[in-house]
Order: sequence, then structure tokens, then C-alpha cells
Amino acid sequence: MATIHLMVGFMGFGKTTIAKELEKKLSAVRLTHDEYMVKLYGRNMPYEDFHINYDKVDEVLWDLAQKIIATGTDVIMDYGFWNHEVREKAYNRAKKITDNVVFHNVFCDMQTAKQRILKRSAENQDELYIREDEFDTLAKQYQPWDCMDDYPVVLHNLPNTKYIGQIVHVKIDRPLGSKHPKHGFEYKVNYGFIPYTKSGDGEELDAYVLMEDKPLKEYVGRCIAVVHRTDDDDDKLIVVPESYDLADEIIEEDIAFQEKWFKHILLRDPCVTKAHFGVYGSIIKDDKILLIKKARGPYTGMYDLPGGSQEKGESYADTLKREIKEETGCEVVKAENERHKTIIFADFTPQSGEKGVLQHEAVLYDVKISGTPRATGDGLDSGGAVWVKIADLSDKNATPYALMAAGKPLIALADKDDDIIGTQLRGTPLKEGRFVMIAAVLLFNSKNELVLQKIAAHKKWGGLWTYSAAGHVDAGEDYEDAAKRELKEEMGIDAKIKYQIAAFPVVRDGKQVAFHHVFVAQSDGEIVPDKNEVAEVRRVSLPELYKEIAQHPELFFNEFLEAINQYREKIDEQVYIR
Repeated sequence: MATIHLMVGFMGFGKTTIAKELEKKLSAVRLTHDEYMVKLYGRNMPYEDFHINYDKVDEVLWDLAQKIIATGTDVIMDYGFWNHEVREKAYNRAKKITDNVVFHNVFCDMQTAKQRILKRSAENQDELYIREDEFDTLAKQYQPWDCMDDYPVVLHNLPNTKYIGQIVHVKIDRPLGSKHPKHGFEYKVNYGFIPYTKSGDGEELDAYVLMEDKPLKEYVGRCIAVVHRTDDDDDKLIVVPESYDLADEIIEEDIAFQEKWFKHILLRDPCVTKAHFGVYGSIIKDDKILLIKKARGPYTGMYDLPGGSQEKGESYADTLKREIKEETGCEVVKAENERHKTIIFADFTPQSGEKGVLQHEAVLYDVKISGTPRATGDGLDSGGAVWVKIADLSDKNATPYALMAAGKPLIALADKDDDIIGTQLRGTPLKEGRFVMIAAVLLFNSKNELVLQKIAAHKKWGGLWTYSAAGHVDAGEDYEDAAKRELKEEMGIDAKIKYQIAAFPVVRDGKQVAFHHVFVAQSDGEIVPDKNEVAEVRRVSLPELYKEIAQHPELFFNEFLEAINQYREKIDEQVYIR
């Protein structure tokens, strides 16, 4: 059955350019609304006539689309569909004509779009005439594609991470159980591509379809992650049933049959516009750390750990030895304490000059070296190696990984949508639009008794009863990572997190300052509280707790009360912990 393609984007975004490319590629019929308006009514019709004429053309083009689809030919509705309501109506109308409907969301910044429209209006007599003030007024009516637009979509002029959270249509050309045509390995999941897209290798964007146990020909589901290959310019989408999600380790297990041959990282944040992976060494001697002065990239001019990207065929150890030799002139004698970290770096500015968000994943080692560090640069990344006093490091002169290796208290920050967007040293003033991330845990035992802690008297909010454990999300962690760590640090308990029970913004003095995520864990293990953090610990049944809160809410930490309210709304206490 033929497909209706619905082009989404504001004027000047480049919709018609892409629509023309699709028209040629698919041998489709393109119906560009503006072209018909100009041919029938001129390029500068009176404002009061515009909507009447628009609706007339609209009816003609939809009738024409229905007749074209009946012939088995694809139709491209090159309109714009500026808001959620219009997109919903267009989708429903198209579905009455054919089951195959897909949106094409075209992105462009408004300033570039305005420049294009004003130039076009001045020079091209075949285009609708738009004044600058008209553009500015109409721009306020445009609603970008977002989570409210729950339809199959192809994204244009956007990084592949923008597919995360979106509904996509996958054509399966290598179904479950089939063999790779060249290498002969078996496909353990359904594998295909997103039609009408283009990946870094020039082919259509590939996708793994997970959680389906039979061979498929096509599939509509939600993208939950992007596999970004660090040694191959070919991203892959991870697609699952619409209402599901999967942990990273499950995804990695399911795609290992093919991805084990490639170095890659999983991207889960739609804000990310670029990803980087490297191996780095932390070299500390007394009160100093060996760092390089960055000569290029987003951290130019700052102190950074020696290290860098893997080359093809290298192990982590190979990369570490080569990079430290190249950047410092020293030999690696010993490398230990391997740990994997992820930093989200906002306001990343690549060579294109357009700001974005960098996901920087790293493998870190504690390293011993031999030789004298070289003060001159390597002509590439390093401007020279230097021993720097740890006390002199700040987020003004050192990269997040350098600060992390030096033991500085670096915390993660969220944006207004509660996505990790950057880092900063604990205790420094927050930038506008940046929020502290707090992870908290409600620890139950097998009797369904909740562990409460009283905050130590010398701490802020000292003397109040609160969560079993809570604290900042550190750089390189997510909320769940931080919850596990805080529980271990404050209560001495290694417990499995069962699930998240609450999430909410924290507002103080009329201004949002943080996000709280609250998790539930279970353990009957011995509690060994950190006496510097915790004044007292007790276990309480939920009915007893509810009664205490009703009688004396002033004895409890404010955010804890909010978490308990959300808990009571969502979970029946009799069946919650089993």
C-alpha cells in the first residue's frame, strides 16, 4: 500500500527541499500547499482572504492525495503542520486514506529560517511574500515536534539521539534467525532500517528491534537508545514496544552478536548532539596531579587528564600506554583501578560553531609512570604536560575528568526537563536553568518496616527525620547509581534498588533549585550508620509513620513528606514489598 508523507516544519526550515528529494527517490507526487496558493491567488493576497483560500486549496489537495494513493503512488503533503492539533488532524485524515502514514520532521533554527524567508520574499516572485513582522508573529504559533506528537516520524537535520523517545517505523531486512550475507553469523533479534533516512555511512539508519520473539517484516515501536560506534560512522537505533524500556546491560546482551565486533557506547539522552569515548590516566604524586594543557577541542586551554581515543584493534591498556607516551613522553609502569564514567557536557561547541551537548564516556585508571614529563606539546591534543597542585584546580581551569581524578567534589546538574546537562563543583552558585540532582532511598526490611534516619545536628536540616539515605548525584552517575552509593555510605548497606517511587522538583523561596528522585530498596542486613551524617536510626511501620506525620509534620524533612505522599498515592502498603 502507498504511503502518505507529512512534512513538518516552519517556513524556511527546508521542508520543500527535502520533499523534492523524497519525490525523486520514491517516484512520489509532491503536493506543496504554498505553490498552489501562489498559482491560484498570487503571492501577496490580502490577509483577510488568506485563510479562506487556504482551506479551499487544502480540500483540493487532500482529495487529490486520495486519488493518487489509489493508484499505488506515494504522496508527499508538503504543508508544515505547525502545531499539535493540526498534526493530529492530518494524521487521522491520512489514516482514512492509507494505513501507511509517516511524518518527516525538519529542523532549523529560527534565525536561519528568517534569513531564508526574507531573502526569498525579496528575490523570488514565485514564493508567498512574507514581511519580517509577519514572520515574527507567525513564529510564535509554531509548536516544535515533541512527546505530544506520538506518531511514526523521520527526523531531518537532527542528530540521531533525537530519535530517543520517538515512534519509528522499521523495515526488517534481516529478521530474527537469518544469517549475515557476508559474515554468516545469526541475527539474534530482528534487524532493519528506518526508511527515508541517511546514516553516517550514506545508507539508511539501521535499527535493532528487541523484545520480539518471532521473525518480522516490519515493525512500529519506540526508540529508547542509540548505539554509537566509536570506530565506525554508523549509528544504530534500539527499538522496543511502545510502553517498554530496557536496562543498558540487557540491551548490550541482546546486540552482542554483532556489536561485539565494534567499539561502541549506548546513548540514552535525546539532548546529546555528539558522543566521545576515551581512555585516561590519573597520575598523582603527593599533592600534585600530572595533567596536560588541552590544545584543541571543547576544553581548549584547560587542564585535562592524559589519554584519548582508541585506535582500531587496541585494548584499553594499549590506548592508555600509547596516549600517555604521546602526550607526556612517559612510560606506563602500572595501571589499576579501572572504572567507567560518563560526563554530559553542555554548551559543547564543535568546529561548526553550533552549540550542543557532548556525552563524554571514559575509562579511567590510576597510573604509575617512569620518565620525566615533557613540557612541550605533541602537536595535536597536548600543549605540554605539567604537575599541578590539586588545591589549585577548579572548574574554571580543569576539565570534569581532571577534577574527578583529583578527588574534587563534582556533582551532576540537570536542565529544566530533568536531563543531565553538565557538572559543577559542589557548593558553587548554580547557573540559570541548571538544577541540583538529589537521589534518595526508602529502605524496607522483609517485615515492611521503613528505615528512617535523623539528620546529624551539625548538618543543614539537622534534627529532622528523613529518608533512609539521600544525597547529590555525583558527576558520572545517574540517579540510581547515586541512590546505591548513598545507601552504602550512610547506612553501610549494599541493597538492590527495586524501583523508583517518586520524582519531583524542589522549590525553595519561590525558586526551583533541585530535582528529587526517590527509590525503594529492600534488605534485612545490619545497618552501620555514618555517624558524621546520621544522628539516629529507627525502623517504623507505615501505619505508625503516617500517624506520626499527621500529628507532628514539623519533625520531618519537607521533601521526605512529599515523597511519602507520592508513595501513598501509588502503592498499597500491604503488597508493596514482598
